[in-house]
Amino acid sequence: MIGTEFKIVDGYVVTGKFLGSGAFGSVYRGYKENDPKQICAVKVLPMIEATNNKNFMKTIKREIEILGKIKSQYIVQMYHAARTARNFYIFLEYCNGGNLRELMKQKGGYLSEQDALTYFKQIVEGFKAIYQENVMHRDIKPANILLHNGIAKISDFGFARIVDDMEGQDRFTLLGTPLYMTPQILEQSKFNSKCDIWSLGIMFYEMLYGHTPWTANSQLSLLDQIKKKPLVFPEQPKRQQIIKDLIQQMLIIDEEKRISWYDIFEHQLIKSKSQELKNKLNLIIDSVQDTLEQSIQVNRFYIDNNLVLEQGKQQQELFEVKESDDANTPSDKDPGYQTFEDLKGLTYNDIMEVQTKKLQEQITNNKIDAYLTLQRNVGIFVNLSTNYIFDLYKEQLINIPTHLFYRILLILQKKQMIIFEDLTNIMASKIQINNGFTDQDWKLYKKNKQYFTTLKAIKTDKYYIKPYYEEISKRTSTYLNNQIAQHKLNEQEQHDSNEFLSIMANGLVQDLAFNSVYEKTLRITQKMMYEQLCQQKKITENKNFLLALKYLVLCLNPEMYFRQQKQFPDFNKFYEHYNNLEMEQLLEEIHKEFSSF
Repeated sequence: MIGTEFKIVDGYVVTGKFLGSGAFGSVYRGYKENDPKQICAVKVLPMIEATNNKNFMKTIKREIEILGKIKSQYIVQMYHAARTARNFYIFLEYCNGGNLRELMKQKGGYLSEQDALTYFKQIVEGFKAIYQENVMHRDIKPANILLHNGIAKISDFGFARIVDDMEGQDRFTLLGTPLYMTPQILEQSKFNSKCDIWSLGIMFYEMLYGHTPWTANSQLSLLDQIKKKPLVFPEQPKRQQIIKDLIQQMLIIDEEKRISWYDIFEHQLIKSKSQELKNKLNLIIDSVQDTLEQSIQVNRFYIDNNLVLEQGKQQQELFEVKESDDANTPSDKDPGYQTFEDLKGLTYNDIMEVQTKKLQEQITNNKIDAYLTLQRNVGIFVNLSTNYIFDLYKEQLINIPTHLFYRILLILQKKQMIIFEDLTNIMASKIQINNGFTDQDWKLYKKNKQYFTTLKAIKTDKYYIKPYYEEISKRTSTYLNNQIAQHKLNEQEQHDSNEFLSIMANGLVQDLAFNSVYEKTLRITQKMMYEQLCQQKKITENKNFLLALKYLVLCLNPEMYFRQQKQFPDFNKFYEHYNNLEMEQLLEEIHKEFSSF
C-alpha cells in the first residue's frame, strides 16, 4: 500500500489517487516526474505476493515482456516498469473513459448494434498486434477493455502467455474469468490461441444483448450448460444475420472447427469498405447529370454513411474536406497544458491540483462536445425525415399536392440548415447559447482537440448537405411562383405559398415567422398523411410511410424531444429501435400521437 500522498519511483511519481484493482494489486494515478503533464496509470504489485504465489515473479516479468512487445493504438501501452524492495510498478497509458462494462451499464445494459460493432472491430484490430507477437491474452472481458476518447483498448495482460505455435495445442494453468473462458480451459484440456476468440465471441454477444449466452454458479455447471444448451440469439433486440453467423462461428466448442483469427481479420464486417464507398460516391457524381437529382443522391449517400456522429469522432476518411486551418489543430498528445515550464517549481500538491483541474476541464469539454454533437445529430435527423418524404412522393405513395411537397421538403431542409448555421456560429463564438456553460468553459473547449474534430465534422456535414438545400430552394421558388402567377392555387393555398416564400427569403434565421410557417407546413402534411393512413389499408403495411409520419411528428420540436430522452441521447439506439419496431407497435404509436389532433 503506498502512502496517502505520493512516492517517486524511477523518475515517475505515484500518487495516492486510487483508480481500480486487478488480480494481484491496485492501480493508482501517476505522472512522469520531469513532465507532470504525462499522466499515467500505475499498476502497483506488492512483492509480498511472491511469498504466497510461487509464479508471481514469473507472471509479472511475462506481463512486462508482453507489454513491451505489443504496439497498437488499440492496446493499453506500457511506458516503463520498475521494482523496489516492496513493490513492482508498471506505468501504463492513462485511459479517460472507464471500461466497456461501465459503458454497457450507462447505456442500459447493452449497446446498439452500431456501437457494439465499432468496439468489436477496434478490439479485433488490437488482436492483430497481439496475434502477430504470438501472444494469448486469456482474460478478455468487458472490464478489461478500457476506453479513451472513444477508442477501445485491450488491457490487463496479467494472464497472457507467449507461445511458439499459436495454432498448436498446449495446457496452461486455469486462469481468467470463468464466464468468458473457452470450454477447453474450463475442462483443463489442451487449447490454443482460439481461446481468445471464444472469449471475444462471448463478450460481443453480451455487448449486443446485455447478457452472456450461458450463465451458471460454478465452472462445472457452466461447462455443462455450454455442452448441453445450444447457442440461442434473442429475438429482441434484432441483430443482423451476418453478425449472428460470426458469433456462431466464434462459439463453436470444437477448436478445430472454430473460426480462425485469420478468417476474423479478413471477415467482411472487419475489412474497410472505404474504397467501395468511394467508388459509389464517384459513380453518383459522374453518372447523374441533373443537378437536383445529383444533390439528392449525394445527400442521401452521405447521410446513410454518417447518420450519427459519435462524440469526439469524425466522418469516414473518404468524406473528409481538406481545409487550410488543419495546422492549428492541437496534437493528440497535448492534454491542455501550455508548456512543462509552467509546472516547474510547483509542489506535489500544486501539481495534483493542476492535474485534477485539467481532468475536470476534460469532463466539461466532453459535456460541451456532447451538446454540440446532439445538435448535429438532430439536424441530420431532420434531413433523414426529408429523404423519407421525397422517396414516398417519388414512388407515389404519399398523397399530397405538389406545392405542399415542395414546401415540406424545403422547410425541413431550411430547419436543418439553420441548426448547422447556429452550430458553426456557436463554435465561432458569434452567438451564445444559454446551456449552463460559462464563457471560460467555452474558451477552454476551443483549445481542445475535440473542438477541432467536431468543427471539422460539422463543416463536412454542411459541405455535403448544402447543395441539396440550394437546389430544393431554387426548384421550390420557381414552382410556387409559377403556380401563383398562373392562378393554379386556391385562395388558401395561394396565401400559404406567399407566406412561405416570404419567410424563405429571410436567410437562415429561426424567428417567430419561420416557426409559425414551419409548424403550419408540418401539421398540414401530417394531417394529410394521417388521413391517407386511415383510409388506405395498404399504407398501414408500409414501414417507410409509418416511419416518415412518426419522424415528421418528432420534427415539430426535435431538439426538445431528443433532449428529453436523457442528457445525451443514444441516436444509434433510437434508429435501431424504430427500424426494428414491429408494424403494429409503430402504428399504435402513431394513432396515439394523432388522438389529440
